[in-house]
Order: sequence, then structure tokens, then C-alpha cells
Amino acid sequence: MKRLTFAIIGAGFMGENYIKALRNHPIVNIVAIVDKDRKRAKNIVNTYKIEKYYTNIQNLFEENKLDAVIIATPETQHKEPAIVAAENNSHILVEKPIAHTISDAEDMVKAASENNVILMVGHILRFDPRYAIAKEIISQGRIGDIISIWGRRLNPILTPQRVGKWTDPMFYLGIHDVDLMLWYKQEKAITIYSKAVFKKLKEEYNINVPDVIYTMIEFEDHTLGSLEINWVLPETWNRMLEARMHIYGTKGTLFIDIDSHELSYFTETEWKNPDTLHWPIIDGKMVGDLRNEIEHFIDCIIHKKEPVVTGKDGLRALKITLAIMESYKKNKEVKIYY
Repeated sequence: MKRLTFAIIGAGFMGENYIKALRNHPIVNIVAIVDKDRKRAKNIVNTYKIEKYYTNIQNLFEENKLDAVIIATPETQHKEPAIVAAENNSHILVEKPIAHTISDAEDMVKAASENNVILMVGHILRFDPRYAIAKEIISQGRIGDIISIWGRRLNPILTPQRVGKWTDPMFYLGIHDVDLMLWYKQEKAITIYSKAVFKKLKEEYNINVPDVIYTMIEFEDHTLGSLEINWVLPETWNRMLEARMHIYGTKGTLFIDIDSHELSYFTETEWKNPDTLHWPIIDGKMVGDLRNEIEHFIDCIIHKKEPVVTGKDGLRALKITLAIMESYKKNKEVKIYY
């Protein structure tokens, strides 16, 4: 089988994880990376024995013909590389959220459609077996019609200390659960009411984003969704994640309860909560949700099929996420128009 040529655009935390997932892949060859930080780019290519690096997306395509790109740049910088890739007939996997604005997301979806390339959005939890099995149970009608969904996602304050200057908890955490609710419900959300607390991060760290967000979502069929996002748990909280989603139907109930990464170890000097979900490395190879996501993307390229998370799905999740942010900022209910 012909090997697929990939480039990774953005060599930060997520970009490096994509490289780890694809290194030594039997049918994928990472031929280049792109990062504006030349020092970081050079370090990455040396570490992972990648042939070339660029600091400019245009130069990448002037010198390479690529089957696909993975975009892991900062969230506000997804549009340009996606459009350039589409215009060069390269398939696209872009990290979530698809963008920070509706107009950017719409331009990305349009460019992919016009150039007949795949645009997949990296909503990784669709590839987590627990959430994916829940989708199958719902689709089989085993809990009947959904009448309400409750979601919670908690992180320690270490997370906003790292990313709070450039993103919002809804972009970083909450959009996961928004996407899942839309995936499970397959209905349009029509009204949003959200409240947020600005206290600890603003007063102690000068980071002007919410500590906590509570949201009520009404769907077109009057199903209710509620969402709790909190990323200011203390550093002494001995886990990195709590994620729960309870789905109530007319014939049954479904519970997804994730208490951290389900593995902790303690020594005389430290405790660790290793990742067992998204990108753990076992025997030198990555397994888990991210690897599942990438394998799906590759399968879609080979078999010319639509991904489980399309650009339009990413746009829908973004629209609800922005409405939640508008609601807590304006302290009022927001109606969503289609």
C-alpha cells in the first residue's frame, strides 16, 4: 500500500502528541513540521528524526505534495493552514475547537467542501470507548428517547495557570461535552442560559476567565441539557480530571463516570496520576483515544469516506459554545438561530 505523506502544523504539546502517535506508523510518513518558533521546530525534527521543518505554511506546500495535514496550532490560528491545505488538496485533521469564531469555521468548512477534501475535527472523546459505547446504546434505542443530559468536567487550577491567558474554559474543556450532547441528541439546541463566576483566577492570577460555569441548554424537542465546568480545584486535589455525563431516557438511564485517569501511584516524595485515556505510551507505542482518532482519519482518507466528526460538527459545537459564553458575559438567555 502507498504510504501517506503527512505534515504536522504546530509543534507544541498536541503537535508532539500527534507525532508520537504516528511515528513508525506502517503507512504514514511524517515528512515535515511547521512551527513559527524556529528553535522549537528544529528541536522537534531532531528529536523525532523528521526530514524537514518550516516556519511558514506557504513554504511547506511549495516544496511538498501532501496527502494530509494535522493542525495543532493555537486555537485562533487554525483557519489559514486549513484553507491553504484545502487549496493544495490535502486532507485536514484539526484540533478542537475548530476555531474561535463562526466566520473562521465557516470559511474552513467551505474551503474543504470546494476542494473535495476531508475536514475532520479532533473531538477526541468520540473515540473514547466509554463515550462511543454510550452512543451505540443510545442509537439502538435501549434507553428510549433522551429527556435530559447532565455533564460535569473538573480540572485542577494547574490547567488555567498554563492555558488561561489565551483560551476560555468552554473552548478548552466545555466544548467536549457540548459536542457529546449534540452527538447523542441529534437535535438543534435553541436556547442557552449560563452563569459564571470570576473570582479566584481574576483576583489571584490576573487571568480574566471564569473559574466556574453553569449552563442550561434547551433543545428543539424541549430536552434539557445541563453542564458544569470548573477548572480551579486546588493543586492538592490528587487527580487531574473528573468527567461525568448522565443521560436520562424514557426507557432507561446511562451513566458515564470518569474519576481521574483511574490510575494513581504514590511514593515517599510525590504522587502521580498518569494518563491512561488519551495518549498513554506502552512499550514505546501510543495507545488510547488519540491513536483511535488518527486511525479513523487515515481510514477515511484511504476509503474516501466521511469522518465521524466533520467540519460541520465542529461548527455546530462551536456555535453552542459561543452562545454559552455570550450568555454568561451578558447575563441573559441567548437564542440560537439557524
